[in-house]
Amino acid sequence: MNSIIQLESKFADSDERPMTAREAAEYLGVHPRTLKRAATRGDIPGHFALNRWFFYASELDARIRASSGLTSGVESGRHHVAGTGGRQNVPA
Repeated sequence: MNSIIQLESKFADSDERPMTAREAAEYLGVHPRTLKRAATRGDIPGHFALNRWFFYASELDARIRASSGLTSGVESGRHHVAGTGGRQNVPA
């Protein structure tokens, strides 16, 4: 199955569109390279298709909420991006 079709069919019932690495990095307040490295390691959810990374805000938000060590940061209105060694806290 074509990679882009897989991305589109995954969220067919949703109005959510995939974000580019640049958009997702801005959303999380990190550098795009940091985001791609974290996705490559599996620290955050991402989809590699057509030689590019794509991200969904709902998946990123769910990962942040589900992270056991990050829950307190989300509750206080700050996000922590997994895979950054705790150095990257950004406002929600």
